[in-house]
Amino acid sequence: MRRLKGLHIAIKNRSSLDAMKLFMLLLAMRERYSNVARVSYAAIREYTGMRKEEISVAVQLLQGAQLVRLARDEEVPLNGGQHRLNRYIVTGLHCRAQ
Repeated sequence: MRRLKGLHIAIKNRSSLDAMKLFMLLLAMRERYSNVARVSYAAIREYTGMRKEEISVAVQLLQGAQLVRLARDEEVPLNGGQHRLNRYIVTGLHCRAQ
């Protein structure tokens, strides 16, 4: 709950609500064994109806609250043939054992 401290002040803010919408989408799309969600801005727009600018602000809010972080290429290597997608690591969740 400490991580949500900054969001509760501005919860009536459109950008905070967009951030929570994006967070729910990332939770739904994440791989359960790695907590990594691979999703493009186009897919986020399709699922949420948010504009590119709104997505950027939402990502920044989630990063600021330490709920999500962007994965660097060396952290999450791509399997052969996969397209480059944004990779978001959902933090604070325990991965299930394989």
